[in-house]
Amino acid sequence: MKEGKMSRSYCVFCGIVVGLMALLGCAQERHQPVNWAAFCPAYEFYLTDAEKANLTAKASTNAEAAYRLSLYYGGYRFETDSSMAWLRKAAEQGDAKAQYALGVCMMSVPGYVDMKQSKAWLEKSAAQGYESAKEVLSSFPQ
Repeated sequence: MKEGKMSRSYCVFCGIVVGLMALLGCAQERHQPVNWAAFCPAYEFYLTDAEKANLTAKASTNAEAAYRLSLYYGGYRFETDSSMAWLRKAAEQGDAKAQYALGVCMMSVPGYVDMKQSKAWLEKSAAQGYESAKEVLSSFPQ
């Protein structure tokens, strides 16, 4: 969870909540850092430019870095194409969590639905013991 300032233009909801707090006088401890994640669920996926550059440099050989970038682009920036590309990169490196996430996304994300590929990624994840993948596969449409 990050604390600090964030550009409010990225999340209209954040701006509305903070504006209402100011109008109602709710932000009495104005000198304290703002816990943005409490107001904007997308903020938990936020990366600074330095963090993004560091993860990008590592992502070609580090599945966790690629997975983290997929969360940033999908959960904070709402850039589906970039998110799916990073997620695929993490899954191809053998990360069970990323394989599961890619499999689930390929069941429901518009423009990426491919049930055959979805099942294949879920099976790879389940083969590594990822319980959530096993659960989804048990009810996977035939």
